[in-house]
Amino acid sequence: MPKVFSKGGSVRILSMNSSLKKVLVWDWSIRVFHWLFAVSVTLALGIAMLAGEHSPLFRWHMIFGLIAAFMLVLRVVLLVIGTKHVRLQSFFHAVRQLPCYIRGLSNRDDSGFAGHNPLAWIVYFGMFALLGGVVASGVNMRSEWAEEGHSLMAWLLLVTIVAHMVGLVMHTIRYRESIALSMMTGRKKAPDDEGIGSSRIALGVIVLTIGLLFAAQLIVGYDPAAGRVRIPWINAVVQLGETDDHEESEKHEESRHRERDHEGHRSQHHD
Repeated sequence: MPKVFSKGGSVRILSMNSSLKKVLVWDWSIRVFHWLFAVSVTLALGIAMLAGEHSPLFRWHMIFGLIAAFMLVLRVVLLVIGTKHVRLQSFFHAVRQLPCYIRGLSNRDDSGFAGHNPLAWIVYFGMFALLGGVVASGVNMRSEWAEEGHSLMAWLLLVTIVAHMVGLVMHTIRYRESIALSMMTGRKKAPDDEGIGSSRIALGVIVLTIGLLFAAQLIVGYDPAAGRVRIPWINAVVQLGETDDHEESEKHEESRHRERDHEGHRSQHHD
C-alpha cells in the first residue's frame, strides 16, 4: 500500500518502496517543555487527589499548578518561535487534514504526520485551555463561579490527560513507534525533508533555566503560615485556598441565616 504523508497544505503519496527513517522533528525546547509540564501537572493533580483538603500538603498542588501555568506561557511563546512542527501554523494545517486523517486510521501504515497529528493537537489545546481555567479558578476561590467550576475543569483536564495516554498507546501499537520515546530522542519516522535542521540546544537550555528558576523562586516565595505565595517577576501575591478569616466569615454568615430562619419559624408558629 502506498504511504500517505501530509506536508504543508498538501498530501504526498509515497511509493511502497519508500522507507521512512527516523529524523529529528522535536528540538530541545519542546522536549524540555513537555517533561517540565508533564511533571508539574502530574504533581498538581496527584496531590489534589491523594492529599486531604486540610492536609499541609494540599496547598502544594496549587504551587505545582502555578508552575504548570507558567510552563504553558512558555508553550505559547514556542507557538511563535518554535520549529515548524511546534508552531501554530502546524496546528492549522493538521486541523484542515482532520477528515482525511480519520478516514485513513484503519488502513494507513504510518501516522502521516511528522509532528502532532490532528487528534493530538485537539487534545493538547483542550488540555491547555482546561489548565488555564483550573488555575484561574484556583486563584479566585472566593468567587462563586470559581468554586463551582474548579473541580469540574480539573476532572475534565484529567480526562484529556487520559485521552492523551490512550492515544500514545494506540499509536505505539498501531504504527510500532513509541511517541513517548520520541519526546526523549526528538526523532520520529518521517521523510528526510520533514526533519528540522538543528536540535536548538541553546533554546532548550533557556527554557529549562527559566522554568526551573521560576519554580525555585515560587517555592521560596511560599509562606505556609499565611497560605500565600508571591509570583516571581510580577510581584503579585496569591492566596492559596480560603483563609481562616474567610472561613470564619462564612460560618458567621451561615449562623445568621439559621437565626433568621429560626425567627421566621417562631413568628409563623406564634401567628
